Amino acid sequence: MKKTTFILAGIFGLCSLAASAQATQAVNAITATSYLGTSNNIDVVFKRQAVAAGLLSTTSTAFGVNANSMPNSISLGINAGRFSSGIGSNTYIGQSAGRGSSATSLNSGSLNTFIGFNAGSTNSTGSGNIFLGPNTGRYNEGDNNIYLGNGAGCEDGVGVSGSIFIGYQAGFTECASNKLVIGNGEDDKLI
Repeated sequence: MKKTTFILAGIFGLCSLAASAQATQAVNAITATSYLGTSNNIDVVFKRQAVAAGLLSTTSTAFGVNANSMPNSISLGINAGRFSSGIGSNTYIGQSAGRGSSATSLNSGSLNTFIGFNAGSTNSTGSGNIFLGPNTGRYNEGDNNIYLGNGAGCEDGVGVSGSIFIGYQAGFTECASNKLVIGNGEDDKLI
């Protein structure tokens, strides 16, 4: 008799749990009027363990732990644009893209597009640059450069402006302005 009682109690308990779960789902259902955000002109801020992890504002968007976005900019990735400050109009996509060196050496460049892990990661004043690929323009301080390929860009990018480097580590040792380099590491070809 005890065995039967426990089985029935177990079955009724499961039925009760199932009914409770269905009621909870109905309460948590997403409707056409449900949303995550605000109904006023206040920015939406996301945090993870009390550390900034996202921002939706009228002029900038940032997602990723320690990501930061200047005005009219977007930063997507862990540490993307972390130490950035200035007029903005930048696009940083990838971990540490456009990060800047430190809180005392901010990235104040504008009109940059950095896409890839560490792309333009220590840029502080360079503006008008396009870096595509991991570690591209990592040491850049110049303006109006285009670097495409893993590690493309001068290892000492101070003052290098108007150059185009295409290929794996293209231009890594060619630290001069107004150059077109297409190559692969130390076998760069100046054109």
